[in-house]
Amino acid sequence: MACYSFSGALGDTTWMVPGNEPLVSIHEVGDGVVPYYTAPVYVIGIPTGLTASGSHDIHIRADNLGLVNCFKSYPGNGHVGYLSSDFNVAMDYVSLFMGELVCGAPVTCGISTSVAEVTTEAAHASPNPTTGMTWFQMASPGVVVVRDMSGRAVLDQRFGAGRVALDLSALPAGAYTVGSTDGTVPAFRVLRID
Repeated sequence: MACYSFSGALGDTTWMVPGNEPLVSIHEVGDGVVPYYTAPVYVIGIPTGLTASGSHDIHIRADNLGLVNCFKSYPGNGHVGYLSSDFNVAMDYVSLFMGELVCGAPVTCGISTSVAEVTTEAAHASPNPTTGMTWFQMASPGVVVVRDMSGRAVLDQRFGAGRVALDLSALPAGAYTVGSTDGTVPAFRVLRID
Protein backbone atom coordinates (compact mmCIF):
# COMPACT_ATOMS: atom_id res chain seq x y z
CA MET A 1 0.00 0.00 0.00
CA ALA A 2 1.05 3.61 -0.52
CA CYS A 3 -0.40 7.11 -0.39
CA TYR A 4 -0.40 9.83 -3.01
CA SER A 5 -1.31 13.47 -2.53
CA PHE A 6 -2.07 16.24 -4.98
CA SER A 7 -1.56 19.45 -2.96
CA GLY A 8 -2.73 17.90 0.30
CA ALA A 9 -2.02 18.63 3.95
CA LEU A 10 -2.17 17.16 7.45
CA GLY A 11 -3.45 18.81 10.59
CA ASP A 12 -0.27 17.77 12.42
CA THR A 13 2.86 16.05 11.06
CA THR A 14 3.41 14.36 14.43
CA TRP A 15 0.58 12.04 13.39
CA MET A 16 3.20 10.47 11.11
CA VAL A 17 5.21 7.65 12.73
CA PRO A 18 7.94 5.23 11.63
CA GLY A 19 6.49 2.42 9.55
CA ASN A 20 3.80 4.55 7.86
CA GLU A 21 2.98 3.79 4.24
CA PRO A 22 5.19 5.21 1.44
CA LEU A 23 4.07 8.64 0.23
CA VAL A 24 4.37 10.61 -3.00
CA SER A 25 3.16 14.23 -3.23
CA ILE A 26 2.99 17.11 -5.67
CA HIS A 27 2.32 20.68 -4.54
CA GLU A 28 2.64 24.28 -5.80
CA VAL A 29 4.78 26.57 -3.65
CA GLY A 30 2.27 29.43 -3.56
CA ASP A 31 -0.91 27.34 -3.21
CA GLY A 32 -3.56 29.72 -1.85
CA VAL A 33 -5.98 26.96 -0.86
CA VAL A 34 -3.87 24.33 0.93
CA PRO A 35 -0.63 25.52 2.58
CA TYR A 36 2.64 24.31 1.04
CA TYR A 37 4.44 24.74 4.38
CA THR A 38 2.83 24.74 7.87
CA ALA A 39 0.45 27.70 7.97
CA PRO A 40 -3.02 28.85 9.00
CA VAL A 41 -5.89 27.60 6.82
CA TYR A 42 -8.18 30.10 5.09
CA VAL A 43 -11.44 29.45 3.25
CA ILE A 44 -12.29 32.10 0.65
CA GLY A 45 -9.91 34.43 2.48
CA ILE A 46 -11.50 33.92 5.90
CA PRO A 47 -9.29 32.45 8.67
CA THR A 48 -10.60 29.14 10.02
CA GLY A 49 -8.49 29.07 13.18
CA LEU A 50 -6.93 25.83 11.96
CA THR A 51 -3.31 25.18 11.04
CA ALA A 52 -2.22 22.58 8.50
CA SER A 53 1.11 21.23 7.31
CA GLY A 54 1.39 21.03 3.53
CA SER A 55 3.41 18.69 1.35
CA HIS A 56 6.77 20.40 1.90
CA ASP A 57 6.70 19.96 5.68
CA ILE A 58 5.08 16.52 5.43
CA HIS A 59 8.03 15.32 3.38
CA ILE A 60 10.59 16.81 5.75
CA ARG A 61 8.90 14.81 8.53
CA ALA A 62 8.82 11.70 6.32
CA ASP A 63 12.55 12.07 5.61
CA ASN A 64 13.28 12.48 9.33
CA LEU A 65 11.28 9.32 10.10
CA GLY A 66 13.03 7.36 7.37
CA LEU A 67 9.80 6.80 5.43
CA VAL A 68 9.90 6.02 1.72
CA ASN A 69 8.69 9.22 0.09
CA CYS A 70 9.01 11.45 -2.96
CA PHE A 71 7.99 15.09 -3.38
CA LYS A 72 7.68 17.18 -6.54
CA SER A 73 7.36 20.91 -6.05
CA TYR A 74 5.98 23.25 -8.70
CA PRO A 75 6.44 27.02 -8.81
CA GLY A 76 3.26 29.04 -8.97
CA ASN A 77 0.35 30.00 -6.78
CA GLY A 78 -2.49 27.82 -8.05
CA HIS A 79 -4.13 24.86 -6.40
CA VAL A 80 -3.39 21.71 -8.44
CA GLY A 81 -2.64 23.90 -11.45
CA TYR A 82 -0.04 21.36 -12.57
CA LEU A 83 -2.91 18.99 -13.40
CA SER A 84 -3.79 21.45 -16.18
CA SER A 85 -0.38 22.83 -17.16
CA ASP A 86 1.81 19.74 -16.71
CA PHE A 87 -0.59 16.81 -16.43
CA ASN A 88 1.58 14.15 -18.11
CA VAL A 89 4.71 14.95 -16.10
CA ALA A 90 2.76 15.05 -12.82
CA MET A 91 1.03 11.73 -13.54
CA ASP A 92 4.28 10.12 -14.71
CA TYR A 93 5.97 11.19 -11.46
CA VAL A 94 3.29 9.50 -9.33
CA SER A 95 3.11 6.47 -11.66
CA LEU A 96 6.88 5.95 -11.52
CA PHE A 97 6.80 6.03 -7.69
CA MET A 98 3.92 3.56 -7.50
CA GLY A 99 5.45 1.32 -10.18
CA GLU A 100 8.79 1.14 -8.36
CA LEU A 101 6.98 0.14 -5.15
CA VAL A 102 4.82 -2.51 -6.83
CA CYS A 103 7.81 -4.01 -8.67
CA GLY A 104 10.03 -3.98 -5.59
CA ALA A 105 12.53 -1.66 -7.28
CA PRO A 106 14.41 1.02 -5.36
CA VAL A 107 12.37 4.24 -5.23
CA THR A 108 14.25 6.88 -7.23
CA CYS A 109 11.81 9.81 -7.10
CA GLY A 110 12.52 10.13 -10.82
CA ILE A 111 16.17 10.99 -10.12
CA SER A 112 19.08 9.03 -11.44
CA THR A 113 22.06 8.85 -9.11
CA SER A 114 24.34 8.84 -12.14
CA VAL A 115 24.60 12.57 -12.78
CA ALA A 116 25.88 13.72 -16.13
CA GLU A 117 28.60 16.31 -16.02
CA VAL A 118 27.02 19.72 -16.54
CA THR A 119 29.22 22.55 -17.69
CA THR A 120 26.75 25.44 -17.67
CA GLU A 121 27.60 28.40 -15.44
CA ALA A 122 24.24 28.05 -13.65
CA ALA A 123 25.26 24.64 -12.31
CA HIS A 124 28.90 25.40 -11.49
CA ALA A 125 29.52 25.14 -7.75
CA SER A 126 32.61 26.67 -6.24
CA PRO A 127 34.56 25.54 -4.34
CA ASN A 128 34.04 21.91 -5.25
CA PRO A 129 35.15 19.83 -3.37
CA THR A 130 34.18 21.81 -0.27
CA THR A 131 34.57 21.49 3.48
CA GLY A 132 31.17 23.12 3.91
CA MET A 133 30.22 26.27 2.01
CA THR A 134 29.80 26.26 -1.77
CA TRP A 135 28.36 28.92 -4.10
CA PHE A 136 26.38 28.62 -7.33
CA GLN A 137 24.02 30.63 -9.52
CA MET A 138 20.18 30.53 -9.24
CA ALA A 139 18.42 31.83 -12.35
CA SER A 140 15.20 32.39 -10.40
CA PRO A 141 13.99 31.95 -6.80
CA GLY A 142 13.32 28.37 -5.79
CA VAL A 143 13.90 25.44 -3.49
CA VAL A 144 17.19 23.55 -3.77
CA VAL A 145 17.34 19.93 -2.63
CA VAL A 146 20.56 18.14 -1.68
CA ARG A 147 20.41 14.35 -2.06
CA ASP A 148 22.88 11.70 -0.96
CA MET A 149 23.98 9.06 -3.46
CA SER A 150 21.05 6.81 -2.52
CA GLY A 151 18.71 9.58 -3.73
CA ARG A 152 17.49 10.46 -0.22
CA ALA A 153 16.86 14.17 0.38
CA VAL A 154 19.20 15.28 3.18
CA LEU A 155 18.75 19.07 2.97
CA ASP A 156 16.43 21.54 1.29
CA GLN A 157 16.58 25.29 1.32
CA ARG A 158 14.78 28.19 -0.36
CA PHE A 159 16.96 30.71 -2.25
CA GLY A 160 16.38 33.92 -4.17
CA ALA A 161 17.77 34.52 -7.65
CA GLY A 162 21.47 35.26 -8.10
CA ARG A 163 24.66 33.86 -6.62
CA VAL A 164 23.78 31.84 -3.51
CA ALA A 165 25.74 30.10 -0.76
CA LEU A 166 24.82 26.55 0.24
CA ASP A 167 26.15 25.34 3.59
CA LEU A 168 26.90 21.60 3.59
CA SER A 169 28.98 21.65 6.78
CA ALA A 170 26.33 19.74 8.78
CA LEU A 171 26.47 16.81 6.33
CA PRO A 172 28.98 13.96 6.54
CA ALA A 173 31.78 13.78 4.00
CA GLY A 174 30.59 12.28 0.71
CA ALA A 175 29.20 12.96 -2.73
CA TYR A 176 25.88 14.79 -3.06
CA THR A 177 23.56 15.78 -5.89
CA VAL A 178 22.23 19.33 -5.80
CA GLY A 179 19.36 20.63 -7.91
CA SER A 180 16.26 22.80 -7.76
CA THR A 181 12.85 21.22 -7.33
CA ASP A 182 11.51 23.06 -10.38
CA GLY A 183 14.44 22.15 -12.64
CA THR A 184 15.76 25.71 -13.09
CA VAL A 185 19.09 24.57 -11.62
CA PRO A 186 20.20 21.41 -13.42
CA ALA A 187 21.39 18.69 -11.04
CA PHE A 188 25.10 18.77 -10.31
CA ARG A 189 27.48 16.94 -7.99
CA VAL A 190 29.24 18.40 -4.98
CA LEU A 191 31.90 16.58 -3.02
CA ARG A 192 31.85 17.35 0.74
CA ILE A 193 35.24 16.65 2.34
CA ASP A 194 36.55 16.95 5.90
